[in-house]
Amino acid sequence: MPRGQRPTPLPEQFAGPIAVRDALAIGVSLTRLRAEDLDDSVWGVRARARIIGTRARCEAFLARMPPGAFISHLTALELHEIALPRTSADRPIDIALPTPSRAPHAKGIAGHRLQISEQDLSTVKGLPVTTAGRAWADVARTIRLPDLVAIGDQLIQRPRGLVTAEELAARANAAPRHLGSGRMRRALELLDGASESYPESLLRVKIVLAGFASPRVNQTIRAGGRTFRPDLNYPQQRVIIEYQGDYHRDQAQWRADLRRRLLLEAAGWTVIEVTWSEVMDPAPLFERLRALGITS
Repeated sequence: MPRGQRPTPLPEQFAGPIAVRDALAIGVSLTRLRAEDLDDSVWGVRARARIIGTRARCEAFLARMPPGAFISHLTALELHEIALPRTSADRPIDIALPTPSRAPHAKGIAGHRLQISEQDLSTVKGLPVTTAGRAWADVARTIRLPDLVAIGDQLIQRPRGLVTAEELAARANAAPRHLGSGRMRRALELLDGASESYPESLLRVKIVLAGFASPRVNQTIRAGGRTFRPDLNYPQQRVIIEYQGDYHRDQAQWRADLRRRLLLEAAGWTVIEVTWSEVMDPAPLFERLRALGITS
């Protein structure tokens, strides 16, 4: 197409991402498909809009997949709005085909072949996706135990709860050991639906796996005539552990946190503030817990 020439209008069927073969079938020419106004970042697919973000990438890859393809594993959990382990933004899209089909293979995707039932499939944002409970079971074999628990906490989180702990237990009991059933059962022992953030869950699990008693999670305490809900606490030793995310860097939030900590300390609580770096390397925190008398 000559530079500066207005592109030929596209047919109505060319709404979202479309496979090149399908575009040709509805009368779009190869010349038009090579025009600069179309996104061609996914091989074999064209789109009117830029293919950016997980949902758009899922739509684009599904456009070139055989019938029956669906989103699974970590990508399914992301579409269910579950926080995930911190990974690259361009993580491969998990796409699966039901057995006996072969797993799909293409640059930019992680292909899977799954034995699937209709009850394990749902629709999220217009896309075919495994249910959150099934996705949790599918990732059990490949992610670390603390991450599996952190995801599970969100799935059973009150009051949102996408699934119940009983449903996750049923999946663990039904899964073969080579598909992560043992890790699922261990994760079930550590789940807590009162958890309210991914880092908080990771921190709690690492504390327990290090041999310490399980702390109370987001339970109400009173100090200085006020009510507080610390992330984690040990009431007998009067120790509070708080995760400080990026939003705590806001000056107004920092002042509120300081007032809160002073009130708690005046009431006899020891407040330990933890950032993401301590979640990743909690050894110094463990030393302090031991010094404060926290045991198994």
